[in-house]
Amino acid sequence: MLAAVALVFSLAGGPQGAQPCLRYGPDTVTVAGTLSRHTFYGAPGFGEDPRHDEKETGFYLELPAPVCMTSGHDDGDTARAGIRRIQLVLDAAGYARLRPLLGKRIILRGTLSGAITGHHHAPVLLDVEKPGGGEPVQAAIDAYRVAIQAAQQDPARGHLEAALAAIAPVRDALLRERDGNRSRLESMTEQEFATLGRGLPGLLLRRDEALFVEPDVAFFGSLAARGDAADRAFFAALRSNFPRSAWPVYVEQQTDVTGCTRFGSGTLVSTYLAWAAVRRQYPKRYEDASSEHLNDVFTELTESTCACADRASVERELTEFSRRVDDSAARTRAAARLDAVRTGTVGMRFTCRSG
Repeated sequence: MLAAVALVFSLAGGPQGAQPCLRYGPDTVTVAGTLSRHTFYGAPGFGEDPRHDEKETGFYLELPAPVCMTSGHDDGDTARAGIRRIQLVLDAAGYARLRPLLGKRIILRGTLSGAITGHHHAPVLLDVEKPGGGEPVQAAIDAYRVAIQAAQQDPARGHLEAALAAIAPVRDALLRERDGNRSRLESMTEQEFATLGRGLPGLLLRRDEALFVEPDVAFFGSLAARGDAADRAFFAALRSNFPRSAWPVYVEQQTDVTGCTRFGSGTLVSTYLAWAAVRRQYPKRYEDASSEHLNDVFTELTESTCACADRASVERELTEFSRRVDDSAARTRAAARLDAVRTGTVGMRFTCRSG
């Protein structure tokens, strides 16, 4: 859903501390905040006659920190500071699209204008652009920049989680094949690639033998130290999963793109338990990301066919998993794999050299 509403970011220097100010239209901007719904009195009295005034219910964006506006060309587009809420201008389809996101942190693109009538219940309005407008790669990049800026200012209150979630659209856009079967990342000049990397704090980009766009675990971990308990738990697990590079701790890299599984090292079991603990303690936080990492390590344990060490190492890891993991379905699959290893009915290479 974020991919449908992530849009272009446009800022100008302004008076509100070190924070840049947003520009009014026709410039297009991207803003991030929590989607809310509010009801205000409308015509004829706009609150002066509550018994007869109409009720006007609309969607608003609650900003994580106050923003300012530089003056624009129209009468209502005056310089403003301390803006914490933006009223959204939507058609019926826009309301339907955003309604499932009420109470959630989202990123929207559109043009801003100043309040000029009694029907305007916030100092600034955002005319939300419809899905499909704009260039998808730049939209994803700008959405990530907005999210990571908010997380750097205040990692707590879900901001860091939103920044992590904003990486997936960037990855998809940069790695998607274009004309000639080359991705956008591969098609960039060296200068474009270097500029992109400098402009995406918290992301690791690679395009030599392998292509990847992944979070910088150390960067995000430093922000998590200022976050809440769920932030710290998630990124502690992520750091143990990827202690030195983009390769998981339970895989030994052997070529640029392949590796063997470190059965017998205990890392498969310990990594699985770390992610299971995050899922158990914070079931509503980092749900997709932690589930993905949990599934990845379990798939490596039960489906890998290239073991770094001998048969005994595989048996030790699977036995330890069955002894320490509470999930009965997971234990059953591990036990079945252990039986197959012992009876020689599994297609696995031992002391394997991948590639």
